[in-house]
Amino acid sequence: MRKTSRRGAYKKGKKKAMAIRRAPLVETKRKDAEQLRSPGFFAGSGSTAFLVDHTTFTVHDTEHVMMDPLTYYLWSQGLDQSQHIGQAVNLKYTNMKLQVRFPQPSMQITTPDGTLKQEIPSIPQKYELIWGWVPAPFQLTGTTSPAANTVTATQLLDHVNHRVTDYFNSRKDRLRFIPKKDATLRIIGRRTIRPDMRYQSTAPASIPDATKDPVGTIPDYFTEISWKHNNRKIWLEQTGNINGNSDLIAMYPNYAWLPFCTLVNWNYDELSNTTGFGKKLQCPSVCWNDITYFTDS
Repeated sequence: MRKTSRRGAYKKGKKKAMAIRRAPLVETKRKDAEQLRSPGFFAGSGSTAFLVDHTTFTVHDTEHVMMDPLTYYLWSQGLDQSQHIGQAVNLKYTNMKLQVRFPQPSMQITTPDGTLKQEIPSIPQKYELIWGWVPAPFQLTGTTSPAANTVTATQLLDHVNHRVTDYFNSRKDRLRFIPKKDATLRIIGRRTIRPDMRYQSTAPASIPDATKDPVGTIPDYFTEISWKHNNRKIWLEQTGNINGNSDLIAMYPNYAWLPFCTLVNWNYDELSNTTGFGKKLQCPSVCWNDITYFTDS
């Protein structure tokens, strides 16, 4: 290793080379969404019921299905393999697995009024998966609203989701002149979500006769995406109100860029309303799971 000055040791290339050399000596930790919901992950006596289990199929009756990687946003100090020591961590990458199940007559959803079968939309729908960064850190302090030590998980995600929703809503109007570069989001990937009918294992979804039950299915769509952090260090802030009941302590990245992921249905407004259920019967079911790899030394 060549000698370098004190100032030169903090250059981007030198830091990257140092991270590569020490990689075999550093334990790589990881945590996924299931570990976030496990009892004892966060400090305190509160429950983790505020974290919804997204690994099961759920119908989202919205134009934007927000799938922010919670393993990046929520942290906990401790000695467990999924916890960290200290107040800063070095991130390697965050991965997400996503599965989409399209509306079909053979599927059913449970509603307060009973179980109803889903309907294939009569108008073509364009689904697009988009992910990237929101370059607007939380930057909460003791005098902001909410305060840094009392912010909840819902307030953290609202900070991200409102920016993402506004960004894509402004692009629905094709007559507007929108700048090609926008400081609101940094999109790093987008994919059109469509079923691959070449691998159809059953009959296509249809209703052969008014007196018969629906038959056939539509293949699911499965994909994986990632956010690369390149061993970037982030500093974490502590809050004692992560679940909104002031009885659960967690940490979150207060000064870093924020990753986002959303499934956009560009033709959502054209779906027909079902009496008492809105457009839910024609929306796809989605499930996902994310994992973050990091070191804390």
